[in-house]
Amino acid sequence: MAHQYSLDATKRTMTGKRVRKLRMNGQVPAVIYGTVVQDPISITLEERDLMRTYQAIGGSSLMDLHLDDETYAVYIRNLHMNPIKRRPIHAEFFAPDLLVAMTAPVPLHLVGEIEDDRLVVMQTRDTIELRGLPEQLPGAFDVDISGLVEVDDSIFVRDLIAPEGVEIITDEDEMIVRLTEPRMVSEDEEAEEAASEASAEGEESGDEKAEDESDES
Repeated sequence: MAHQYSLDATKRTMTGKRVRKLRMNGQVPAVIYGTVVQDPISITLEERDLMRTYQAIGGSSLMDLHLDDETYAVYIRNLHMNPIKRRPIHAEFFAPDLLVAMTAPVPLHLVGEIEDDRLVVMQTRDTIELRGLPEQLPGAFDVDISGLVEVDDSIFVRDLIAPEGVEIITDEDEMIVRLTEPRMVSEDEEAEEAASEASAEGEESGDEKAEDESDES
C-alpha cells in the first residue's frame, strides 16, 4: 500500500565528523531502524524534502522511504535540530512490522468553533495513546469543540470514538479540553514575562555541541 508522502534516500558510508560535508551540501544524515530491519541502515536525504514532509505529517503518520530497490513504510522519529540555526542535523526513521499492533501517541487537533468567543478554550492534552495496526492508526485525532457552550463544559477521553480496529489506551477520565473564562493579566505579570523573554534572548550562543554529538551516528 503506497502512502501519501514519500522520500528518496541513498545509502551512506560517510560517518563521524565527515558528515558535516553532507550538511553543507543541503543533505541530512539519517538512519532506518525497526522490527523489519535486521541492522540499522545509514542513509542520506535532501534537507529540503525532509523538512517539507515533516512539516506536513510530523512523526505520527506512515510514509514511504525509497532506498535503492526497496521501499520501507516508516515514521519520522527523533528529528534532531541545530538549536541555533534551526536546521536538521540528523533524523531517525522507525520501520514497524505492519502486521503487528503497536501503541503510539497521536496528536489531538481541535476542530470546530465555540459560539461564545468571549470564553477561552483550554486544551489540557496534546496527544492520546492509541493501539492498533500501523496502517490503521490515524496520523491525528480530531476533537470537535463546537458542542461546548458554557464555562466548565469539557471533553474527556471517554467522549472520543476510536476508528475501527483501534483501541484508546489513555485513561478515559483524562480531560482533553475545557471552556474557561478569560484570565486577567496584571501589570506585574506582564513585566515578569517581558523580563523572561529578554533573558532567554541573551542566553543564545553559538553552541555546536548538538551537531558534534549527531556526527557520531
